[in-house]
Amino acid sequence: MSIYQLQSWVSQFLKTFLSNYGISDSLLSRIETGHRSLINDCQVDFYGTKLATCSSDRLVKIYDIKSDGQFMVEAELNDHQGPVWECSWAHPMFGNMLATCSYDKKVIIWKCKERKWSKFTEFACHDASVNSVCWAPHEYGMILAFCSADGTATVMANIDQSWKQSKILNAHKRGCNAISWCPVAFSFSLFEQKASHASMRFVTGGCDNLVKIWNLNSDNQWELEISLEGHEDWVRDVAWSPIVNSNVHKIASCSQDFTFIIWECNDLDKKMWIKKFQWRFDNVAWHVSWSPSGTKVAVSVSNQELTIWEENLEKRWICIYDSKKKSGASGDKTK
Repeated sequence: MSIYQLQSWVSQFLKTFLSNYGISDSLLSRIETGHRSLINDCQVDFYGTKLATCSSDRLVKIYDIKSDGQFMVEAELNDHQGPVWECSWAHPMFGNMLATCSYDKKVIIWKCKERKWSKFTEFACHDASVNSVCWAPHEYGMILAFCSADGTATVMANIDQSWKQSKILNAHKRGCNAISWCPVAFSFSLFEQKASHASMRFVTGGCDNLVKIWNLNSDNQWELEISLEGHEDWVRDVAWSPIVNSNVHKIASCSQDFTFIIWECNDLDKKMWIKKFQWRFDNVAWHVSWSPSGTKVAVSVSNQELTIWEENLEKRWICIYDSKKKSGASGDKTK
């Protein structure tokens, strides 16, 4: 893939993503990233004012997003020694922080002070490529989860200025590819509202073709809650919807088998997950991403196709955008 194609892909991705923040796609054209190889991930921060990209050229780049739609390079971070697969922004209550994971078996947390980015801390606790990284909901504190091709998943929690590690061994046979947190659940009392750690959950996808949900038990240990079977090849990505409407949780997953699935559950304690929707593409589905409102999900496919899906009033999922067709809503794309 050429640099021009990479830049065009990032531009198209951002037009879709930033529209959720009220930024018109007419303000965006092509972004000259300067990356010398495949761009593996790009993420916009909480306020929609910074963009991070990471690439197989081992670089992480951070941009300021101006109000007129212009992107200005703020930093180029080069401490990784292999392709950088994913990046994840921390909630701003923890400061300007970004986590990245790489083929070099490391996770690095970067922090910005006075507009200067530097390495905040580094984790090297896996025996193979770290494929996915994701910050927990900020209500739980400064907690980061990541997973590896060695089949394990790790949760790092910053408690009293030190990091405490919890590791799930053999989370997925032959490797773990993706990880995503369940949105926070609240417990209420007469005097306060607080997040309950007993409700902490995250989802992983792996090379055993499974989507797995893990929860923190009463002994403060991570345990497997349920395995979801539906894919016939490696699960490439998973994403838990950031918003829970009418007590319905939703997870999107995509796979090497060309399929994209939306799973639903209206009672987590009963573990009653159903396959609500499935779609088969013509190529490998690599990445799924929910809109901040949890009403739309984007799916990227290996043939440079980007589709966006939305649930209509009849509770049927339809494709409202397909980059190959340059089309709007297409009600026939439901199964």
